[in-house]
Amino acid sequence: MGSQDIYQKQVELSLTNLGKKPQNILVFYGRSGIGKKDLCDSIFESWKSQCLCALLDGEEIGENFWNALKTAVIQLRKHFSPAKNNLTCFDLAYFSYMKRVESNLPANSAEFSKRMGYAEIGDNAAELINGFLEEFKKLPIPGIEPLAKLAWFCMLLSNPEHWEWYRRSKCRDRLQEMGNCTRNKEVLQQLPIFLLNDLHEYLQRSNLPASKRKAMILVDGYEYLLDKSLRCTWLEEMVTQRNPNVLWVIFSEQPLNLTQDTHNIPIIPLTDDECQAVLKEKFGIDDPQIRQIIIQASGGIPLYLQLGVETWQDIKKQRQPKVADFARNLNEVLRQRDAAWEPDERRMWQVLSNCRTWDKVLFVSLMEQFHLENWRDRFDKVLASPYVEQAGSGWRLHPIMRQHLQENQPEDLKQAVNSWLFEHYQREYQNPEIQLTALGEALHHGLESQQPQQAISWFLEQVAVQQKLGRHQAVAPMLQFLLKGEQNVHATTALAWSLLGKSLVAMGDYDRAVKDLEIARSQWIALQQGDSLDAATVELELAGVYLKLERTFDASNAVQKALRIRTTQLGANELAVAEVLNRQAEVAASQGDYREAANLSQRALQILQSDPSTQPLQLAQWKYTAAWLNAYNNNLDVAEKLCQEAMEIAKNVASDEHPLAISCQTFLGDIYQGMGQHKYQKAYEQYQLALDAAEISFGPSHPQTLQLLQALTHLCRKVGEYDTADEFAERHNAHVQIGNFEETAGAALRLNNLGISLLNKGQYGKAEPLLKQALQIYLRVLGAEHPDTARSLNNLAGLYDSQGRYDQAEPLYNQALQIRLKVLGAEHPDTKAVESNLILLRKQLLS
Repeated sequence: MGSQDIYQKQVELSLTNLGKKPQNILVFYGRSGIGKKDLCDSIFESWKSQCLCALLDGEEIGENFWNALKTAVIQLRKHFSPAKNNLTCFDLAYFSYMKRVESNLPANSAEFSKRMGYAEIGDNAAELINGFLEEFKKLPIPGIEPLAKLAWFCMLLSNPEHWEWYRRSKCRDRLQEMGNCTRNKEVLQQLPIFLLNDLHEYLQRSNLPASKRKAMILVDGYEYLLDKSLRCTWLEEMVTQRNPNVLWVIFSEQPLNLTQDTHNIPIIPLTDDECQAVLKEKFGIDDPQIRQIIIQASGGIPLYLQLGVETWQDIKKQRQPKVADFARNLNEVLRQRDAAWEPDERRMWQVLSNCRTWDKVLFVSLMEQFHLENWRDRFDKVLASPYVEQAGSGWRLHPIMRQHLQENQPEDLKQAVNSWLFEHYQREYQNPEIQLTALGEALHHGLESQQPQQAISWFLEQVAVQQKLGRHQAVAPMLQFLLKGEQNVHATTALAWSLLGKSLVAMGDYDRAVKDLEIARSQWIALQQGDSLDAATVELELAGVYLKLERTFDASNAVQKALRIRTTQLGANELAVAEVLNRQAEVAASQGDYREAANLSQRALQILQSDPSTQPLQLAQWKYTAAWLNAYNNNLDVAEKLCQEAMEIAKNVASDEHPLAISCQTFLGDIYQGMGQHKYQKAYEQYQLALDAAEISFGPSHPQTLQLLQALTHLCRKVGEYDTADEFAERHNAHVQIGNFEETAGAALRLNNLGISLLNKGQYGKAEPLLKQALQIYLRVLGAEHPDTARSLNNLAGLYDSQGRYDQAEPLYNQALQIRLKVLGAEHPDTKAVESNLILLRKQLLS
């Protein structure tokens, strides 16, 4: 309704001028009902075939308050699918995030893209993700961070394009940095920047037509994205990134000052002449007085103008409309529209107003449940209403109409609808794929239901389940929503504060965690439950976070109180008491009292061992901790026994390559080395076994692998095995160079020589990646026709030949021979050597 040409021309002008400024931001602003959503949809439809376009629906994202940022980046990635082959960094970063927060990883890259909602991902990302997933299958409880092994995988996989992509990618340093993040929240916050960096690189491609080197990101409903400080920090960070070829178009109720160059454009109401034309020419309202009163009441706002038209149409079906039939101001328009509905239509809209979104299945169920069967088959009519707008794969009421209907319906109807919706989302919660979304919806409707306290209790039970699955990032905002503005003190609010504090600790947000846990503590005391088991759990969490903040005195007091409560109520030999003793050992160690820490750890371990429900890996971890504390107190025999037991459990339950098994094997080497010269041989054996496992699990350039190489170097020098020490040192230095991406002929030669040394010892698995790495560097640094490149090809072929991998060896020998024939000639000894190798290989093939 009304002309949008002036706004479309402004978008066209801004797109034409892309590339001249670091950021390009248009803000169209105006009051609710002015037509922002229609304009946004119109711009998107006009330009989506001409340039890369993405649309963020602020209301839909805002409704997923517990996952707003995640929802936003997924929406953007879905729209950017045409550039999928250039979005590898983002896809890998999201895969890393998924591994951190989801207990059930996808089986392969196709399932990964399905979960994300993409059609598909790029070839590079697909092969790398499949490689990671194959590695994780070796570990029943994966412990490795994929990005820490990224360089290794790019080098190891058969496609040389992977390493070339990694070498030139501007995202590689950020990917490595993300691999070192300890908090899931930090990883999530980096995802939008990965996406924009990938987009920036895509738009800079020289093989892309000039007309396609631009992108537009539309953000509808900016207000729905704001937090309690009236900011959306993740969006602010995105729009202020340097991206000269990206135009941001944001729709807001107020002008915004996101950057110095933000261009704010008001969406003005329709003029009197425009309204007159719409009413007369489009809808056939001939009476000038009626037209004028509709225009006056609407204020030129399209939604209210449409409501006036609907009133005219409804009356026209029965009689000739009169001036007195129409509202004279904005406040009257909605009330009049409400009064014009038949009772069942009004009830239908009231029922729908309690849904944040709905689809056809939910609509039909609601109509049947609330005795509106005559509307059951009129879904298309409902969608055609001006009050309804699309929201992703569903629909929702316009915010103005929704608010009016919610404020003007019987309270018993509102509670009944929300109670039914709460039960509906309880059932939906059983579906693992939509569990978190259903949990958030259940909370929203449960708070407005007939029994909100029962709904809250159920919600908190499910939060505890989700926390055990590690989904703290998702449940923390739900808990914050529940507690927002809550002034009353009762058991459910105290428990909610406790759970929120626990999730914040897991997310690494220690300052906020202390604040919320201390609120929980004060509420349990106010409820005269300061000595309850729930209060003890809060004290235990507080002790842990106080330790993180180096408040050891407070940590000691909190853990002592937790121990007193649990011992009094449960007895001295329960797992819950062992958990407190283990925390108390941490406090003692932080205070330098390692003897007391070892004693406490031993007591906790005794309880844990006596309980049949103990998880084996938890027992192994506690034994490992106890071993470390005993070793620190020079109780090396006790430490040896504990460490061996922990290692055996980890290997039996998981595998030799499990991170805990590797840590135990390494520490066992440390213990033997500490026992003196008579145990050096045992120390060497443990270090060597740990190194073999670490190279398989972590890769050769991982810090833990490098530490083992250093330990072996130092131990060998202690016993006078200098040649062996030099070999370990050379391996360490070579892998450090791999990690630092040194690409020189000298680095390639060192890698080549080390690979040949390992090949001669029959250590083919360790030799292969080094020889492949050397070849890739020679190809890039010296080219495909250099004698050193030929030598590298010959050496890698020799490795395959030694393993009987003749099909892989033959083409490499051939390449080496062709280079040497061209560069050195047929009579050169090196040419004769590779020719001889090829003849011998072909004899093997014929035999």
